[in-house]
Amino acid sequence: MRRNLPSLSSLKAFDAVGRHLNLTDAGAELNVTHAAMSQQIRKLEEWLGGALFDRTHRSMALTGLGAGYHRSVQGAFDALERATREAVRSDDRRPLMVTTTPSFASRWLVPRLRRFQTKHPDIPIYLAPSNGLVDFRTAAIDIGIRFGSGNWTGLSAERLLNADLIPVCSREYLANSEPLTQPSDLTQHFLLHDSDETEWRHWMQVNGVPDLQLDKGIIYSDAVFAYQAALEGQGIYLAELGLVREDIAAGRLVEGLDGRRGIKGFYHVVVPADRPVRPFAQTFKDWIIEEAAANVDSQDLAGRPKTAM
Repeated sequence: MRRNLPSLSSLKAFDAVGRHLNLTDAGAELNVTHAAMSQQIRKLEEWLGGALFDRTHRSMALTGLGAGYHRSVQGAFDALERATREAVRSDDRRPLMVTTTPSFASRWLVPRLRRFQTKHPDIPIYLAPSNGLVDFRTAAIDIGIRFGSGNWTGLSAERLLNADLIPVCSREYLANSEPLTQPSDLTQHFLLHDSDETEWRHWMQVNGVPDLQLDKGIIYSDAVFAYQAALEGQGIYLAELGLVREDIAAGRLVEGLDGRRGIKGFYHVVVPADRPVRPFAQTFKDWIIEEAAANVDSQDLAGRPKTAM
């Protein structure tokens, strides 16, 4: 039998607005605009045939209809959330769900996963790279590796790796290009960017050349493509040191400018704070923290002779 219900989007919007009594705050929770939230509420009121909120210029309040309906809708969502959590908890044998950025997955995590599987062949893994922040409340994600401050609502975060930025390029590119001995030499080189020029500008400021023009080069929408372009000798990329250690050690990339660095931030391993960590996830978390520590301790390039450029 078909259920006679309004759209889930309208109900979610109503639940959020009923709790916040503010369209902007509710929209921020659901990552939609003020206008979109208002439109969803209007649709729901039209579907029900009555007003859910009393609106004034500066405030809004639930009507009698709205207050009663909100209690029922909120109770239904609470029940669904509890049922979902129980389903996730009860299925301890389902694959371990891991999320991170495509660049971190391809350059750091994937090359190491074989070591994890060798140690834990009984733990199946589903890797789901994404450039967006995955909502652990609605997605069946067990663990994530995120870049940022470490302060994410509903998540417990532990610092994993520094993201030190260093200029890198291929040996082939260097052999056929102008000398590169000081930051001002970058004006004679082809620069590779991911997303925009922000990271290069930050690196320049840290290294004392804030006024250098950086309008030469290609901007890629994803760091994965910028890394690949550097490997293929297309220019100089400002890479995260932890993601290119193996390429440098193998000679596929070389450091530039005597390894001058600029700190970008930090990667963290995160798990939901409001539910128990599955045994699979705890095993993976312990392994990746150990792997990251070994990566820094045994392969820190600060103690390795620099490759002249």
